[in-house]
Amino acid sequence: MFADHARPVHFCLFFLMAATMLLASCAGGFGSRQASVPTPAPAPKPILVRPSALVPLVPPPFETKSVGAGEARVALLIPLSGRFAELGRSLLNAAQIGLFDTHVDRLTLLPIDTKGTPEGAAAAMEQAITSGAHLVLGPVFSASIQAIKARAQTNGIPIIGFSTDRSVAGQGVYIMGFTPEQQIDDVVGHAISMGKTRFAAFLPQTTAGNRMLDAYRTAITKRRAELVQVEFYAEGDDSPIDSVKRLANYDKRRTALLEEVKFLRSFGADDDLAREMRGRLNKTEVLGNLSYDAVLMIAGGRMIRSIAPLLPYYEIDPKIVQFLGTGVWDDPGLHLEPALYGALFAGPVPQAAASFSERYNTIYGNTPPRIASLAYDATALAATLLRLDVYQPFGPDALTNPRGFSGIDGVFKFGDDGTAQRRLAIIEIRPEGMRVVGGDIPPPLATPLSPNPEDDIGIDLEFVPDDRYDFGIEEEIDEYDFLEFEDEPLIDALPGDNSMPAVPPSESSIPQFPLD
Repeated sequence: MFADHARPVHFCLFFLMAATMLLASCAGGFGSRQASVPTPAPAPKPILVRPSALVPLVPPPFETKSVGAGEARVALLIPLSGRFAELGRSLLNAAQIGLFDTHVDRLTLLPIDTKGTPEGAAAAMEQAITSGAHLVLGPVFSASIQAIKARAQTNGIPIIGFSTDRSVAGQGVYIMGFTPEQQIDDVVGHAISMGKTRFAAFLPQTTAGNRMLDAYRTAITKRRAELVQVEFYAEGDDSPIDSVKRLANYDKRRTALLEEVKFLRSFGADDDLAREMRGRLNKTEVLGNLSYDAVLMIAGGRMIRSIAPLLPYYEIDPKIVQFLGTGVWDDPGLHLEPALYGALFAGPVPQAAASFSERYNTIYGNTPPRIASLAYDATALAATLLRLDVYQPFGPDALTNPRGFSGIDGVFKFGDDGTAQRRLAIIEIRPEGMRVVGGDIPPPLATPLSPNPEDDIGIDLEFVPDDRYDFGIEEEIDEYDFLEFEDEPLIDALPGDNSMPAVPPSESSIPQFPLD
């Protein structure tokens, strides 16, 4: 199915409306050293990888052959067959949007099927090597990344994987996924800033559960708070009632209530005070407080929907105990679960992902999985590094640039350990949806802009010293303290070529590459 990868196929995408088609080419061969990059004064301006809301698109053809005709070859290792084929198709769609948006004609994207297995990933890696890949995007799963890591390292090919498992990062592997460890650290820090000091955990009895417990304990103890209770539930237990009752200390608190009622009855029916106190106790199921004021849960999807209503039922009051979660709660359906109102988790700003999702839906007619934005950002990042025109655009110095990058999912930079260090928002689940209530996030970079009339796309460009692209974004960013990030983030550029065809090309000229 991918035997023709060595023959690049030109990537043709056209507008539904008469809009500007921007094409920018970078002089010099792949890997050549060019003249030093000019830096605008007084400070560098950010370059956006986000898609411009001003650019309407028709659905690009679904490519399973190479896309583009550039000398820089980037292999996209994703599952295009097997159990996860639908996910792989979404990732490829998102990557194609990223390639289109960045307009870098030096890049050829090589989609290769991993079949969603480590063995398939290993075979795909061999094909990437044969095709002359300079960079690998993907795979999705940590086991697949582990299966290709040694071969990639031997051949000097860096990997930007979509996994969240930091154990596979390093030695030429960079992971784009949102690591739960950072999410836990951020949400614990926010809870402590709210005055929470005693923490509990409700986790699956799995390797991942134990890994999250270690991260949770570290986040708590380094802030001098206390981890006072940990309860596990069996993996696959869709209704872990017994585990929830242990978390709630329900049996002991229930017994305490019954004993108190019995004691009050011993005063007789004529004792007004005892009768009043019994009336109050009749309104509750238990007596006594919990030992914690915040609890972490890492379940998502159907599992958290099963767990959530059990918590208040067994007297874990969400008005008293702060529920904490991870990015798996970035699920629009959770606002329909009243038990989770007020719950907090750390993740990217929802509005940015929602805008991308809407744009993807407009192009392809369906809603992408949440992970699709990683494929967009990874492809745009590869194009960004090519636009910088440095000697080794995919080398470790370029990938770990301390200034970082900014994409659909916000600002991030790769650490020396290969993990993506991100600026996350603290998000609260509310009846009307998700609401950002805090976190280490900059002000919006992509608020609606009013570009100059002669510019079809008005976005700041860092490496094009042209006054036409100054729309005040720099001033916003200069006022924000980026903390651990040095200067402003590097972000992908939209080129300054305003050429456009008089009329959109005919549909018949768009090549069609249906999925095999």
